[in-house]
Amino acid sequence: MKIGFVLAYARTGVHMILGLPASIALTPLIVAVNGER
Repeated sequence: MKIGFVLAYARTGVHMILGLPASIALTPLIVAVNGER
């Protein structure tokens, strides 16, 4: 399982719990991690 998939899934969970602002805040981090792999 790729880490990017895990992070995308986690971001979906964060979006459901904390809402859109938190999801947007995490997006650059996820993109950066995906870029390193």
